[in-house]
Amino acid sequence: MACGIAGIVLPEPGSVGHLLTEMLDAMQHRGPDSAGYGIYRDTDATILILELPADEERDLLSDVERCLGPDRKVTRIERLAEDGGTIVYRVFVDGIPTGASGQRELAEVTRRIEDEAGITVLSAGQGFEILKDVGKAVEVSSQYGVENLEGTHGIGHVRFSTESVVDRYHAHPFQSYLVPNIAVVHNGQITNYYSIRELLEAKGYRFKTENDSECIVVYVADKLMNGYSLEEAMEEAIRELDGPFCFIISTPDAIAVARDPLGLRPGVIGYGRDDTIGISSEEVALRRIFGEEIEGIGQIEPGEYEVFEVGGRW
Repeated sequence: MACGIAGIVLPEPGSVGHLLTEMLDAMQHRGPDSAGYGIYRDTDATILILELPADEERDLLSDVERCLGPDRKVTRIERLAEDGGTIVYRVFVDGIPTGASGQRELAEVTRRIEDEAGITVLSAGQGFEILKDVGKAVEVSSQYGVENLEGTHGIGHVRFSTESVVDRYHAHPFQSYLVPNIAVVHNGQITNYYSIRELLEAKGYRFKTENDSECIVVYVADKLMNGYSLEEAMEEAIRELDGPFCFIISTPDAIAVARDPLGLRPGVIGYGRDDTIGISSEEVALRRIFGEEIEGIGQIEPGEYEVFEVGGRW
């Protein structure tokens, strides 16, 4: 058994949450432990997904706004889920600009929320959010309202844990705050994880887990920060990361998928007649969403990558 990964790019904003849920449900046999979604919504609103202990009495609005700084405010708080002694909230924030400068502010806000307010940040993005939890894909989708989320593109994951604990925090996707709204879902192992992580930590980057998948997104984000294109970053990742893997990197503008040089983990791409693009670990997931409207299916070759731009024609 191994994890299942999925990605989808729509020709125009649509039912990303529903389509990813269908894809993950078709691959549920690959990972019974947890499921997660990274959704790019058709907005630039700043969205925080926060986790707090259920038994703590605190004013979440005041705690978050204290960490935001001047000219920033919380506009809405939504209670998403309660399970295992914790509560998950979606918090909308106004006043943080978009782009690289805004991302630096958002990263600092995230640090303060965690270090000063003691609140766990599950994701922080602008028009982007990660929703993940222990359980099957349809259960997580129902609990968090993923089924009803619309957007331009997204990624998803069902996890079979081979390392680290099984909980909400260690479920995929993983995010990096180095560049705006970048995330990863991964099937496999990075066998040189510790050496890659040491090099990244030497640059001052912080890791939030011991999961090797987090290392991938920090690695790619570092490349993008240093002027690499996404295509160049994927080439370097295939060359420098060891082990059996297939992973999907998502950004606000594209989804990219890479497969290890020996082809030890599967990767399949499906093309819809309406220009929708689907990426998955198994063909069954693509057949589920496309049905008779499928234009074609192709394998990601060992040691190769593909990049699909949002709004671009394949």
